[in-house]
Amino acid sequence: MSTEFGYVENSRRDVPFRTRTPQSQIPRPETTGTAEQEILETLRALVEKVERCEVAIARLISAAPEPAPAPTPAPEPEPEPEPGTEPEPGTEPEPEPEPEPEKKYVNDDPSLTDEQREELQNILSE
Repeated sequence: MSTEFGYVENSRRDVPFRTRTPQSQIPRPETTGTAEQEILETLRALVEKVERCEVAIARLISAAPEPAPAPTPAPEPEPEPEPGTEPEPGTEPEPEPEPEPEKKYVNDDPSLTDEQREELQNILSE
């Protein structure tokens, strides 16, 4: 895309600005079609890869057992302050940061068969 440069008069100095040239006015070089052909082939290959990934993911989802609901831990009762050690008004103790959940990887899923793991690894390594 080409741009044309111009100047706007300003009280202190001339300020450059850009204007867009309409697409129809940009000269097109003559192409042999090889670059476009390569792009189309690359796009087709990417589409095929995405489709294979979608199929593999659908297989994994359908083969996975329903997850059991996680048990909800009972809330811990807050310890009562000892008499005579009351906190100052307007100050509250800082809440403890929540622990980060453990990261899980697809290969760690015990419900996967060795064949499914290998297929998934092959797709991801492409």
